[in-house]
Amino acid sequence: MEVTRAEIDRVAYREACRKANSLINATRNQHRYQHIMELNGDPRRTWSAVKVLLHGESAQNYGKTAENAAFCNTLSTFFVNKVRNIKSTIASVLTQTCRHAEPLSWDVPCRRLLITFAPVMADEVRRVLRSMPSKSSPLDFVPTSLLKACAGVFSEIIANLANLTFQNGSFPTRFRTAQITPLLKQQGLEVTDPSSYRPISNLNTTSQITQVRQIDVN
Repeated sequence: MEVTRAEIDRVAYREACRKANSLINATRNQHRYQHIMELNGDPRRTWSAVKVLLHGESAQNYGKTAENAAFCNTLSTFFVNKVRNIKSTIASVLTQTCRHAEPLSWDVPCRRLLITFAPVMADEVRRVLRSMPSKSSPLDFVPTSLLKACAGVFSEIIANLANLTFQNGSFPTRFRTAQITPLLKQQGLEVTDPSSYRPISNLNTTSQITQVRQIDVN
């Protein structure tokens, strides 16, 4: 077939691809629907079929589970050590530039305490909820779409949680945990080298909302 590189041919090709993909997806969906309908009346087999549909890629990746786990541990160790080195460097610089007689440490509570602060109001949380995208974090206890749909109820709860963190000087441990997704800094880097990746943290949505005020105050 001759390659014309004409724009009209490219458009026609893309349109044909879209139609083909649409037909393929429709056929797959019809097959899955018919398969589940044929199992009507057998709950065990029905749930088994649904599980296969929802986790269809699990079997394909099963053989790489151990390898993936080992690489995840390597990345985790690399990122943890990187953060420790950054903290150590900053503490060292501050120790040399500050007039404090004793070395500063980032692992001890800050000596500057908040004596007074403006309480977090439910209206403030509601505005943050409304401005947030509806995507959820894998660590969410409640889907973001539900938080936004019931903003009137959850804004009161989240505001109370934020105020408690200020009063007690402690942020919940579960809300300080993030899911880390390593992304290559650029194409062509060595995929087995941890330094080739940039860690992208994904916090619990409620944690993100609560920390908005903490960042403003600090």
